[in-house]
Amino acid sequence: YTGIQTNDQRLAFAQAVCTRSRFNTQQADGQFRRVFAMDPRTAEGHCARFALELDDHNQVDKNFTGLRLLAADNPDNPLFHWMIGIQCRDFYRHTFRKDRSAEGCRAYQRVLELFDVGPVLVHQTFANILSEELDRNEEALVQRRIAVELEPKAWTYDGMANTLSAMKNYDEANLAYAKSTELAPNDAEYWLHWSGSLYNQGRFEDCISKSKTALAIDPGSYLARYYWGTALEAQAKRKKALEQYEEAIRLNPANPDAYV
Repeated sequence: YTGIQTNDQRLAFAQAVCTRSRFNTQQADGQFRRVFAMDPRTAEGHCARFALELDDHNQVDKNFTGLRLLAADNPDNPLFHWMIGIQCRDFYRHTFRKDRSAEGCRAYQRVLELFDVGPVLVHQTFANILSEELDRNEEALVQRRIAVELEPKAWTYDGMANTLSAMKNYDEANLAYAKSTELAPNDAEYWLHWSGSLYNQGRFEDCISKSKTALAIDPGSYLARYYWGTALEAQAKRKKALEQYEEAIRLNPANPDAYV
């Protein structure tokens, strides 16, 4: 539905929010600009402007305040709360700061008060905030399971696997990783996530195996080299580990971990 052309501003705004929820900022940019051009004076027009400014990292505090005021003035419109949650998550993705994590969590809680069961990206991104930013993995897992049920794709299984791994529920995590890589066997990222989990499980040879699979898909993956090196180092194979670390540095000199 993100490709529908409409002259109804509210529908066009809903379309833009759905696109933005998938962190497709380039496509959402054009959609928000169209919403703003339809009528900049409406709540949807104002929200589109705030979203565009935040996506350009302009006057972040001011534009977050604008979103909050819109949501407060329209408490029963889930789209304004959803935009707060999306932008809070994006703030963390760009800064790795957790200043807005609690606000993002509250925004998604409000969305789900209004939606009950929402679009899959509501549950997925809410889970990302809960797990990765707030370390509230039990709550995140509830949202992960809903996301998998709504859309049983590689990315939803991968998210669930990551949360299960963080909870040290490794048996179920490995099943979810296996499903994720089965559904998207040519995506190196999912193999890397499994590799990192296997390292935490102390399964170093399996960690290396998954890293090699990721490298076969993406020969330029410095993380695959790094994980391979850490697994070798954990087995006291320091000379071989150094070779992998050196290759990881060659692939990405800015990565600090391989220097340690």
